[in-house]
Amino acid sequence: MQQHEMEEFFNKAGLRVGRYSKGEFSIYCPFHEDTNASLYVNPVKGMFHCFAGCVKGSKGITALLKNVRKGLDVQFMMRFPDLIWEEEAEPEETVIDINVDSLPLAKVNNYLQHRKITSETIKHFGIRYHLGYEALIVPVNNRDGESVGYIRRNLVSNPKYLNSKGMSVGSLLYPLDKFQTIDNQVVVVEGVFDAIRAHQSGFTNVVSTLGGEIKKNQLNILLEYAREVIICPDRDSEGVRIAEKNLRLLRKYGVPTGLTRPPGASKDLAESVTLTELPVTPDFVLDFGKRSLQDFLGVR
Repeated sequence: MQQHEMEEFFNKAGLRVGRYSKGEFSIYCPFHEDTNASLYVNPVKGMFHCFAGCVKGSKGITALLKNVRKGLDVQFMMRFPDLIWEEEAEPEETVIDINVDSLPLAKVNNYLQHRKITSETIKHFGIRYHLGYEALIVPVNNRDGESVGYIRRNLVSNPKYLNSKGMSVGSLLYPLDKFQTIDNQVVVVEGVFDAIRAHQSGFTNVVSTLGGEIKKNQLNILLEYAREVIICPDRDSEGVRIAEKNLRLLRKYGVPTGLTRPPGASKDLAESVTLTELPVTPDFVLDFGKRSLQDFLGVR
């Protein structure tokens, strides 16, 4: 797609282009009096941001176009389908078959002790214990702190992890209602107890994907909060596979990306004996000297 085609389309949409540089358009923001072309739009990344503070988005630019002219997004999709993020299917209705609030708070058992989870952390995250299932129940909230389901961690039976039925895992991060970015970075881990353990140690910018692979809707959320996404894979072959897939997704959308790893010989953050730092390595170092993720993590 040519720059002039995109600029012509924006002008027809009522968005007057001021400048263009390196794939980004500086547009005179239509939502306030603007003499500086302060609305930056990146069609390829599907992101827009008004530096006057009135509008921001990272889920494709159809939301911006809807605010400018009703129905214009349909025309846009017909002309430029590759620039629109493909939204994932609507989830089925969540079924909460356990009254989580009625369950007692978990006590520090062998499982939690192995992961260095304290009673204060159990209370902070509302981790419960279900006697009948002999399982830990971890409530999952949306960004407003509203319950949207739970993760069940069986202590004696398989499968080890079960999600509440219908929970939209691909559109959630854990703990979405408690995490805060640090230095505009967010660290992505696989399991909920990895994230809980990290938060307990002060790393409030750690979130779990509730399974490992980053979905597009999850990436949308990540980019609302952070400029750089740091991958912290589990130290095993499955962790390498998931990390490779996540790196391909992040590179596809041009997201600044780094890598970190569990300290020492720990398999993941939840098993770390000490957790005092998470040094970040730029992902491009893997492109030099044929260094692989296996080498980075020490997986053979």
